[in-house]
Amino acid sequence: MFPKLVGRLEALQQAVLNHEEGPVVDQSFELVGQLAAQTFRREEEAMELCRDRALALHKAAHRKFLENLENARTRFRAEGPSVALAHDLRRDALEWLVDHHRVMNSGMGRVVREMVERSIRHNQAMETGGQ
Repeated sequence: MFPKLVGRLEALQQAVLNHEEGPVVDQSFELVGQLAAQTFRREEEAMELCRDRALALHKAAHRKFLENLENARTRFRAEGPSVALAHDLRRDALEWLVDHHRVMNSGMGRVVREMVERSIRHNQAMETGGQ
């Protein structure tokens, strides 16, 4: 899902940069927003399952991303396409998403490792105590 979202964001940025027709760009904003919301929801569900303590921070970051995306869409509707808007989409959406994904994967890896280690210790304790 993440590569698809990155691809949609790149296509949106390119559409803005190429001064595509308003409805085309607006629909691209809509698709990116829907895919981002779906991707974030799945990420948050995984974090809930793992009882990741960073969940609240990630939810806030996701809301901020969606807010920034909607602000860019509002700006597009008011001002039209521009190089500046395309640049801001790259910085505030694409680069942010890649960095967030790296941090998220690192954090989730740590949480999963801790869960596995706790499970192993628990199972070993059960085996030892049961003999």
